[in-house]
Amino acid sequence: MVSKKTILLPLYNLLWTAALPALSVSPRLREGWSDRLLVGEGPEKRDVWIQAASGGEAYLAIEIVQRLLSARRGRILLSSGTSQGLGVLLGSLRQMPRMKEGSSVRVRYFPFDMPRLMRKALRLWRPRVVVLLETELWPGLLWACREARVPVVVLNGRLSGSSLKAYELFKGFWESVGPSEIHAVSPEEGERFRRVFTTPQVGIMKNIKFDRIS
Repeated sequence: MVSKKTILLPLYNLLWTAALPALSVSPRLREGWSDRLLVGEGPEKRDVWIQAASGGEAYLAIEIVQRLLSARRGRILLSSGTSQGLGVLLGSLRQMPRMKEGSSVRVRYFPFDMPRLMRKALRLWRPRVVVLLETELWPGLLWACREARVPVVVLNGRLSGSSLKAYELFKGFWESVGPSEIHAVSPEEGERFRRVFTTPQVGIMKNIKFDRIS
């Protein structure tokens, strides 16, 4: 029997390929176009890759980086799909205390979620773990990580009731590429994630967005 993943992933990649000419005329997406296509990107080992969708998630990413690098040395890649998110990451990093010797943080635009690009990204950066914030569930990235056996952890996980209905339409596919761990911000959100994924570890964590406000 042909699996949903076998059918949907090539179709997903084809849709991205067909959409690129139209995307190239968008002023918002033209920013960082080379980054998004990994043009001229060379190998650069990163221990952790953290993806933040936009400004709000970018602040969370900085919070995580500070906690990680205060405890140990590390080479971290931060990515965002928007100029707003990139600005938050770069601005916040300039205000961070000096890092321990051997630590580094790189900021770049998130590549387009084409499966072939995500496979290339993992070959170039060879992260030991990929961290997704809130509901940053990109099929191409998840599939490439599953194929390369790179664990994916969702932190500050959020999944609304309306989003749940959309994910359940392709439940079989999402089960096949699901994250290794999901840490939701409430029992209700955790239960929604369990309805979509067969991930063995769906836990509850404190909403770290509130840490920034308090």
